[in-house]
Amino acid sequence: MFFVACLGLIIWKLDQSKRKTSTILIYTLKLFSFYILLLKTIAPIPLFQAFVTTLYCEEDDPYHEELECYSGSHLIHVIVASVGIAIAFIYGLMTSLFCIDINPASTLPYAAPLSKMGVLKFFGKLILVIYITIDYKVELIFLEK
Repeated sequence: MFFVACLGLIIWKLDQSKRKTSTILIYTLKLFSFYILLLKTIAPIPLFQAFVTTLYCEEDDPYHEELECYSGSHLIHVIVASVGIAIAFIYGLMTSLFCIDINPASTLPYAAPLSKMGVLKFFGKLILVIYITIDYKVELIFLEK
């Protein structure tokens, strides 16, 4: 949230400025662009892994050895994980939809035309994390010989 507020302040300052933009502002925007790129590509998997692992609790799983499922302090973890997964889901969906470079002549390596492929990749990461968390013993075998 802090980074989004800073980005809004920088964009407002650029809009209010009638003179040439400074180098510091340009590099700050590039830094925020890199930050959003990391949040869009790398961050969803560990974030959702932590949240889904907290929400899915069994007595014999390796993640909750010292906690009793859905009682005591685990309920606080469940509430925080629920809020966190909602925020991460909304933020991930927004960055998948809106943070894309549409300029075809761009020199950036992640430039692409506007499509829904980012949303499909986001849901693919989410499904992968849910599957790995639920099937930590590798008991669900879909392809048998």
